[in-house]
Amino acid sequence: DVYALGVVLYELLSGQRPYTFATGSLQEIEDLVCNTDPRPPSARVAFRDDHESADTGGLPRTSWLRTSNPSTLRQGLSGDLDSIVLKAMEKEPARRYGTAAELRQDLLNYLEGRPVDAHAQTGLYRMGKFIRRNRLVVGLGSAAAAALVIGAGVATAFGLEAQRARRLAEDQAQRAQRTQDFMVSVLETFDPNETDGQVLSSRSLITRAMAELDTLSGQPLLKAGSLNALGQVAFNLGERHLADSIFAMSEQILRRDTLDVPLLATTLSWQGRLANEREEPDAIELLRQAVALRESDPAHSDRLLAADLLELAFALTVPDSAGPEEYAESQDLLDRAHAMGLDERLEARRLEYQGDLEFTRDDYVAARELYRQSRDLRLHVLPENHPELGRAWLGLGVGYRWTGQPDSAVFALQRSAEIFAHAYGERHPLLGNALYRTGLQLVRTGRVADGESYLRQAIDQSSP
Repeated sequence: DVYALGVVLYELLSGQRPYTFATGSLQEIEDLVCNTDPRPPSARVAFRDDHESADTGGLPRTSWLRTSNPSTLRQGLSGDLDSIVLKAMEKEPARRYGTAAELRQDLLNYLEGRPVDAHAQTGLYRMGKFIRRNRLVVGLGSAAAAALVIGAGVATAFGLEAQRARRLAEDQAQRAQRTQDFMVSVLETFDPNETDGQVLSSRSLITRAMAELDTLSGQPLLKAGSLNALGQVAFNLGERHLADSIFAMSEQILRRDTLDVPLLATTLSWQGRLANEREEPDAIELLRQAVALRESDPAHSDRLLAADLLELAFALTVPDSAGPEEYAESQDLLDRAHAMGLDERLEARRLEYQGDLEFTRDDYVAARELYRQSRDLRLHVLPENHPELGRAWLGLGVGYRWTGQPDSAVFALQRSAEIFAHAYGERHPLLGNALYRTGLQLVRTGRVADGESYLRQAIDQSSP
C-alpha cells in the first residue's frame, strides 16, 4: 500500500529505515510506529565521520555510494522529497496519498521541478519552484528580493516601541515590495523569444538591467536599492569588477540624494568585502564606516553587524604593516561577533578568519585545526561546490602545507581549485590563487610536470 511504498522510498533515499528499535519487541515496534512520527529522511543522513577512511573518502557510505557528500545529499532530500515521503507515511490514511498513482505523480512533479502536492502551497514555495525551473532568467530577481526582503523584517526583531516598530516595518516592507516589483518588471523584458534563442551571459543580463534603472532618476532610494541588489547578484555570479562599480553608483546616490542608513551600511559592507578579496587597505575604512552606521541604527540587524565585524577583523590582518596592535583588535572583533551568537554560516566564517589570525601569529597547527572546523561546518550546511567551501579547502591546504602534510595539502588545494572553477567558470581571482598554490605544492612534492600545468593555468588567469 501507499504506506509501505513510503517506507521503501524512505530507505532508498536515506539508506536508513524510518525507525530504530532498541529491543525489537512487538510492543516497542507498535508504540513507535503508531505514536511517533519518523524523522525526515534528510535528517537521517549521517554527518561526516570523525576519521577519513580510504574506501569511502571519509564520507558515510550512503553519501559515498551516491558519489555525493552528506551536505549535498541532505540538501537534495530536504524539502519536497522529505514532504513526499512523510505524506506517504502519514499515520491517518486520509492524510496519505489516495493511491500509488498519486504518489507517482507527485514524484514526477518533483523530478520536473514543479510544485508537489505534499508541500504547503504557499506563494513563496511556488515562486521557488518557478525559479528552479527558470534559473538563468529569474536569478537576478530572486537575489534582489532576497537582498531587500531582509530589511522588511528588521524592526520586529528589536525592542522598539510597538508603534515605531510597525511604522518602520511597514515602510521597509513597502520599499522592498516596490524594489521587487521593479526588478520583476525588468526581468520580464528579458524574453528569450527576443534574443533569437541565445543565452545571455550574466554580465549581459546585469548590464541590461542597469540600463532599465535610468527610468528611476526621480526615485533615488528605489534606484539605490535596486543597484545594491544588482551588485550582490554580480558579486555572486563572479562579476567582481562590475559589482564594485554598481555598489559605487549606489553609494553615490545614497550620499548625494537620499540617506538610508541600513542601505548605505550594506553598500559599504559589500565594497569592503570586495576590497578584502583584493587585499586592499581601503577595506578597513569601508568596513569601519559600515560598522559605525549599523551601530547608529537602533533597528540594525545583529546578523549583518556580526558579518561586518568579521570582515573588519579579517581586513585588519591583511596589510603587510599589520602587527600586534592590529592583531589584538582583530581578536577583539572576532570575540565580539562570537558573543553575539552566530548562525552556522557565520560561525564557519569566524573559524576561517580565526585561523587566518593564528596563521599570522605563526601558530600553524592551531590555524590548520580551525580551517578544518570551518570546512566541516560548511560541509554540513552548504552544497559541495559552494565558493565558501572553496575558501575553507584553500585555507586547510595551506594549513596542511605548513604542518608537514604535503599530500593532504595537494588534495585540499586541488579541491579548492575545482570548487572555484565550478562556481565561477574559467577565470576568477580566487581560482587563480588556488591554481597557483596547487601548482607550487605539486612542485614541492616532486610532481613537477603536474605543478607546471597548474602554474600555467594560474598565469593564464592573470593575463588580460
